[in-house]
Amino acid sequence: MTIVVAARHVAKDYTVGKFPERRTFSAVADVSLSIGSGETLGIVGESGCGKSTLSRLVLGLEAPTRGEIQIGSETVARDGQLIKSRPRGLVQAVMQDPGSSLNPKLRISTIVTEPLKVTEPGLGRAELLERAGAALDLVGLDRSSLSKFPHQFSGGQKQRVAIARALVSNPRLIVLDEAISSLDVSVAAQVMNLLKGLQDRLGISYLFISHQLAAVMYMSHHVSVMYMGRIVETGTAAEIGRRPRHPYTHALLGAALPADIVQARAAKAVGGEVPDPLAPPSGCTFHSRCPRAIERCATVVPAWIARSPTHGLLCDVD
Repeated sequence: MTIVVAARHVAKDYTVGKFPERRTFSAVADVSLSIGSGETLGIVGESGCGKSTLSRLVLGLEAPTRGEIQIGSETVARDGQLIKSRPRGLVQAVMQDPGSSLNPKLRISTIVTEPLKVTEPGLGRAELLERAGAALDLVGLDRSSLSKFPHQFSGGQKQRVAIARALVSNPRLIVLDEAISSLDVSVAAQVMNLLKGLQDRLGISYLFISHQLAAVMYMSHHVSVMYMGRIVETGTAAEIGRRPRHPYTHALLGAALPADIVQARAAKAVGGEVPDPLAPPSGCTFHSRCPRAIERCATVVPAWIARSPTHGLLCDVD
């Protein structure tokens, strides 16, 4: 299988405060992942775990402090630098709020063709409009929409416009950063079904980022669970769904996907708050909230354990 994007030991540090009290923390710490052609990798975790920072690194909006990112066979970022030869148009994004991501002063024709003006600057107006119309066809919107403005659409329709804009340059990967979180449940389901249908038809890959575990499990071939900047468990959706091994994953699944009322009552919600990233807990960063923590969890940093070629986690407490 062709690898579309790969991140190897990627970290992103930020410095906050003023001298002499400046402090550094890692929003993303030593993350490795890969996404194959036509596959979806789901990233799930609580707010503040590093999901959106990871998406910005993949999109090339920021450079990783350490590690490298490849798109196809090309290295596009490494150790604090963005490589200028980054392939144009091969990675696009659909963001959380479709209302904010669409310029209210521009017609849909201008919004959808915007990426083409960067990736294929030689296209004439007629060809631009034809490509935009074809993109609208893919997302189930009438071509007459090209002459309209964003305020004339519902929230779900606006997100379809945003998806059309992402598709118009024929990308290999689309980063979906909380792309359904602002939509009603029924509309979100329609958008997810649209995305899955487009994937089957076009062979496109997705990085699907959400705090909604049920949506991640439905959309993804592989799932990675993030906590405080690290991936604490990864595996196929089937492996994660059938038998989560990390206590954080287990708690998220129990709270989000109870099979029946008995399981729902037995599920233990994750207690407490995500710790301050400027003062992370020693040892396992999850130990202060973990129902299975033992004494050594507070002092020993867990090593990565590979349970199978596709399933691994940062925990050795059974």
